[in-house]
Amino acid sequence: EKVFNCFNSSVENITSKNDGILMFIKSNKLVVLLIELKSNNSKGYLKQLKAGRNFINYLLMQIDLFYSINVQKENVLFRGILFDTRVRKGTTQRVLHFEDRNGLICTTLGCNQRYKLQTISESIKIDYE
Repeated sequence: EKVFNCFNSSVENITSKNDGILMFIKSNKLVVLLIELKSNNSKGYLKQLKAGRNFINYLLMQIDLFYSINVQKENVLFRGILFDTRVRKGTTQRVLHFEDRNGLICTTLGCNQRYKLQTISESIKIDYE
């Protein structure tokens, strides 16, 4: 699927995006989980997550333009999750540790494990909490 059909897909990375996006409300903030799945080589995951952030920012501006639903930037929290097959299996963590990775707050989790959205949500710190 192309994010923007107007771009020439033969130009490398112009239509790059992340694998998945989940959104939910927490403490009156819109939390946007940007998800990337990698196996054997996680190269480029951060740019793909940031491309997803760019897409959501565009989408929010379009919604505001046509529907006058003004979502303030300070009310949107972006968090990246890299699911990587190279991360060893182990017990599922109760608290996930997010860190700043060159301008995007992210964590890395192992594949083939179950993660509850509640656990992920509880691990996301809101500035005024």
